[in-house]
Amino acid sequence: MTALPTAAPATAARAARHRESRATAIAVVFAALVTAALAVGRAVLVPRFYYFDDTQTGAVGQWWELGERWVSGTWSILSPSQWQAGNFLAEGQWGLLSPLTTVIALLTRASDDMAVLATVVKISLLVGTSIGTVLLVRSFGASSPWSAVAGIATPLIGFTVYMDAPSWVTGLMTSALFPMAWWGLRRVSMGRNPWILLVSAGLLVTAGYVFGVLGLATLMIVTLLQHAVRSERASALRVLLAGLVVALLSIVIYLPAILTSGVSVRASTGIANDGFLNADLSDLLASSVATGSVSIEAWWGAFPGTPLQYIAWFLPLILLTLPAPRTTLEELAPAIGTATVMLLLVIGPSAVGPLRFPVRMMPYLGIALIVIAVVLMSRVRWPEVTTGRWVATAILMVAGGFAAWAQQPETAARVALSIAIGLLALATMRALATGRLRPLTRQSLQSTLAAVAVAATVLAVLPQMYWLRTSPLPDYGAEAGVQELSDVLNEAEGDTFVVGSALGRLRTGGDDVLAANLWYFSDAEVQNTYTVLQYREYAEDLCMDLRGSTCQAAFETLFEQDAATGERLADLLSLSSVLVLEEEGRPRAPSAPSGWSMVDESGSGWLFVRDDPVPPAGGIEWASTGATLRIDEQSETGLRATVLEDVDQGTIVTSRLAWPGYVVDGASLTDPHRGYLLTLDLEGARAGDVISVEFRPPAWPIVAISGLLSVFGGLAWCLAAAVLQLRSQRGGRAMRRR
Repeated sequence: MTALPTAAPATAARAARHRESRATAIAVVFAALVTAALAVGRAVLVPRFYYFDDTQTGAVGQWWELGERWVSGTWSILSPSQWQAGNFLAEGQWGLLSPLTTVIALLTRASDDMAVLATVVKISLLVGTSIGTVLLVRSFGASSPWSAVAGIATPLIGFTVYMDAPSWVTGLMTSALFPMAWWGLRRVSMGRNPWILLVSAGLLVTAGYVFGVLGLATLMIVTLLQHAVRSERASALRVLLAGLVVALLSIVIYLPAILTSGVSVRASTGIANDGFLNADLSDLLASSVATGSVSIEAWWGAFPGTPLQYIAWFLPLILLTLPAPRTTLEELAPAIGTATVMLLLVIGPSAVGPLRFPVRMMPYLGIALIVIAVVLMSRVRWPEVTTGRWVATAILMVAGGFAAWAQQPETAARVALSIAIGLLALATMRALATGRLRPLTRQSLQSTLAAVAVAATVLAVLPQMYWLRTSPLPDYGAEAGVQELSDVLNEAEGDTFVVGSALGRLRTGGDDVLAANLWYFSDAEVQNTYTVLQYREYAEDLCMDLRGSTCQAAFETLFEQDAATGERLADLLSLSSVLVLEEEGRPRAPSAPSGWSMVDESGSGWLFVRDDPVPPAGGIEWASTGATLRIDEQSETGLRATVLEDVDQGTIVTSRLAWPGYVVDGASLTDPHRGYLLTLDLEGARAGDVISVEFRPPAWPIVAISGLLSVFGGLAWCLAAAVLQLRSQRGGRAMRRR
């Protein structure tokens, strides 16, 4: 008899949870469909919209090579033949340990068109951003219609649309995972199973894009402080534990890069501001103008011609919600704190140590502000909003339009249209809130106002899509078909060096040449690939930039006699082919060096191949007098050699970059030859001694232990949480039976 009163509320609670889940699912599907439709619309207007700049010359080539290494079983943390681009783990954005990047890499190997692949991947990530945002905002108690507003708005943040989506795909990965990780963090602080947080945060960290990790770290620290201030010890401990697991994983991904940076061009600890890719407050005043373009300076000059500052048209509506209840502001403290830190970074110096381009934090600033705005608007009592606040909001909208117009007066028409859409939506919302259009219940009013916000969000970006169609970053015009990309430089033998700059002459006019990471599609083992971790001495010696372009003088450098060894640099690099591009400064073919022959002359230049090709880089290329060794085993990460004669004093030079992390047994490391070639001192070696050289990430024991603790600690936590939840459910059912 006593079970009935208990069962009825339990049934009602289950029904309520079912309704909430259904409402959330509807919001998720709706926001995802709108996001996909708008993203596809951009690709219809500009078919290569998602195949620009670094996606074209960086990401797809990396995916192709990584997929090949997984399929062939040759996965490695290092490639000597790629030289400064071959330190894959330290490079970070290769995503060697990223399950998400691995899946994309395997899909790449199954694809025939890289532009289509990039489009599918990036639209999927934009949809993921939308889904994560809906779930996040719902966790704050926002209604499903208002959650859909946020889910549609976040993938439309200007920097996401015009920089990360067309080009910087690792930035898109991390900003897409950020809302999901935030949602998981909120669940953890409430005592739920941490698997959502750990999976999404793990994917975010292993993507290798440090700006996303900075955003996540900021969020976790602010959330920890929130619980500590409120004396919520259990929640604080759970957040602290989550932060520890994520920090340990971050050590695996970023410590090798930090400890490698000393030999790279990124070895900087200073703080400077040259105005390159940072913003100021006047720029951000126009963050509600979808068609405005403000003075964010970069490669394009003073103005990008696209709304990189845009976040959402409804940001000024925050004024309508103030003053907000203290409890609401306390709940939003992590969002407010994260937004504040991101704002300071965006308007801060353009370079802080190795970190450059702080405007890359715009997606995280935008997500935090959208969460704040939508949660506040979902809780405000609209009929009680005063006329003064409506007027102030309209003035703020107009001020944003003025800020955009003032920086580029020629954009007056499109800026005016954007402001008109915002003001029309604002007027409609006021008419609904005051009952002038139609009296509505509180719930119906909230849903209707959210519908207006959705409509205005879509309307605001349609003129943007029409007028501002492409990224300010370049489309180099490279082919997207795998067959076309793979049919380049088939005549090359062994390791290959390209002299000149191929970036401006990609395979669009028949020239048989690729550039940067597109070389991974060719069977030729070209070392002129893309890296953000240039080895300083190597790059200076061969005048090579981060995308593999060189000056024409690199040809003479390759074939000049090295003063210390008497060998040519091409021999020390273990090169078998050299492609010399025809360009200004090299209008005719150079003479073939002795032991080499010209095997091809095309519209792009001249290919020289060694008469007797040599093995790929990684071996011993020179030994001083009296030092005789036999190579017994050689791999990408190391080699073993036997000393054949006693050596009192002697050195050997290998065709490997002297990356930090090499461990030598039977000899010792000495100063790198020419400042970059791994060199060993054999003093005291005796016949029969075995010399072993093995590359491990710097601080390898710390890296390995951190990785194991992170993975197994996270798994143990998830398992323990699942067991406790199961016991709690069984205990609850037992109580109801009694």
